[in-house]
Amino acid sequence: MIPDYGSMSHGMFRYPDVATSQMGSHVTILKPRDIVPSPSDVFSTAASFFSANDNEANWKRRAKFFFRILSFCLGPANIWRFPQQSFIYGNATYMYLYIVYSWIIGVSLLVFEVSLSQYFMKGFAKLFTLCPIMEGITLSMAFYCIIATFLYSMICVYSLVYVFTGFYNKMPHSYCSDPIKMYGCKTNYTNFTHSPEFIFFYNYVERYMDADAHYYNWRNAVLLVFIWLIILIVTWFSILRHHWVVIIHSLSIILVLIYATTVGLIMDSKDGNFTGLSRMFIPTTNDILQIRTWIYPLEQSVVSLGVGAGPLITIWSISKLKYWSPCDTLMINVVTFICTLLSGIIFFSSAGILVGQNKKTLPEKHEELHVHVLYTPLFNMLGKGASNFTVVIYYLVLFCSCLYSLLEYVQILLLYISSYVLIDKRRRKIVIIMTCSFLCICSTLVGDFKWGFAIIMSINKNFIATALLIILTFELLSVSYFYGFRNFCDDIEFMLGFVPNYFFQITWLLLPAVFSVFSAASLYLKFQEIENNHDIIILSLIILFIILPVILIAMIKCIVGIREMGIRRVLNPRRNESDWENDSVQLSPTTSIFAIHQDSLRNYRTEYPSSQNFSISEPENLNFRNKQNKSIQF
Repeated sequence: MIPDYGSMSHGMFRYPDVATSQMGSHVTILKPRDIVPSPSDVFSTAASFFSANDNEANWKRRAKFFFRILSFCLGPANIWRFPQQSFIYGNATYMYLYIVYSWIIGVSLLVFEVSLSQYFMKGFAKLFTLCPIMEGITLSMAFYCIIATFLYSMICVYSLVYVFTGFYNKMPHSYCSDPIKMYGCKTNYTNFTHSPEFIFFYNYVERYMDADAHYYNWRNAVLLVFIWLIILIVTWFSILRHHWVVIIHSLSIILVLIYATTVGLIMDSKDGNFTGLSRMFIPTTNDILQIRTWIYPLEQSVVSLGVGAGPLITIWSISKLKYWSPCDTLMINVVTFICTLLSGIIFFSSAGILVGQNKKTLPEKHEELHVHVLYTPLFNMLGKGASNFTVVIYYLVLFCSCLYSLLEYVQILLLYISSYVLIDKRRRKIVIIMTCSFLCICSTLVGDFKWGFAIIMSINKNFIATALLIILTFELLSVSYFYGFRNFCDDIEFMLGFVPNYFFQITWLLLPAVFSVFSAASLYLKFQEIENNHDIIILSLIILFIILPVILIAMIKCIVGIREMGIRRVLNPRRNESDWENDSVQLSPTTSIFAIHQDSLRNYRTEYPSSQNFSISEPENLNFRNKQNKSIQF
């Protein structure tokens, strides 16, 4: 049987199935590795760690894997962060720019990470060995995951408190209850800062504005320990390996958002003006002329999809899914965009009800308005019973969304540790306990002191999106320019059978430059908007732990590499000569892909007697690319 290279349709290769001696009609992720060595080892670092423990690599059903990715994309960045950011930085203009960025850039970035992850199959911990000069990106990603856990764990705490309030006969944030009477709570208020919903959060849940509060919030600290105990148990018993968990999780988020959006639209339409939706979809000249209105939506589009943070790279690396196409990435982008839009409608509807129908004055500092503060007036309007039910299910879904993101980030950190420490079953349990304990202690120290809320809000404002945009800029630079854009396109065609069209090629070439400009502009605006010392600390973290590691490791690699093997081998990663000698397939820098096929099939004839009839000949009617001056690397 002959591999049918001459019958390629739309760039799709056809590979023989060695085990069954049958011709495959689609490109598999692992089967080409059984025939042709890839730039990574046949057994990936990520897959060897997770498949032995979580069995995630056995997810072969396309729908199940789709929900696995979707569950991470539907995170707090879409449900909690996006509505507040759009309300602060441009309203309708922000919304429309977010739509444009999501469709032009979001789909391209998802396909980029799909291809990059599946081809090298290293997970984020070892992925950037493809370009040694940019290996510092891995360290930046690990630090980003640690800081993100601080923010998401505190959102979990706030959500859990509101879930508990839903079980009261009369919810304490629906009236001036005993815990908040002393803080100036008014039933008939004109300024929203005197409302029971506002005072309940800032003076009872967080105690940020409570002058008489203790210096340390012990209640929130206990809840944080409880949350990290859940994370420890879920990670210990590998509960995420069950497919029904992620399917129920993602579907519940979608259904609850649809329900809450329906409630918001019904309440906002009572006066017939749709005040909230008007602000969301009708732009103003003042918003259009603001520079930050053009920059911050790009950051939000990146953080909404979660690209560049590490979890998506690792999920795609460890999957043994036999089929993948850009249609799946498009569907993920569509569903994520719809859920983000629904979250915005709920937020703006609630704000419109307060301003339009109830004639209330919102705080001048819009940063004080977020999901926990602004949604409770909307839910309290539903009446007894319905309001309790809505509060419980919505904040429970928000809690689960943050918890799922925390689980993904914890697994990323475990993978990073496993890339440097040999972990067996016994050591794995010790590492899980130590990692969760470390993150729990850090979260309680950062978030539960009185000044902790200011740091958490500064992380949300200054770090979570800007740092991710900078990391993604380095990632695109390392692949498109240092590794080689043409080499990457050839790898995609060779491994996945997908030939990137001109849209993807143009965006992958231009995005590094565009992201570099936007990252610099974003940092400049963040420094211009500094309000307190907490903002200075968080912005310093971006420079010290996101930008500096990449630069320092690049300098070290250049100095050492130039001394040992020359600048050409530093910028263009290749295997060492000693590695070539140990391979069953001997390669040189000028070895073509066709020659690799021939040598690999000769080796498999010895190992698999049923494959003796396999032969390969270079088709005359196909201009088959030879990959000159490119060797296979780890």
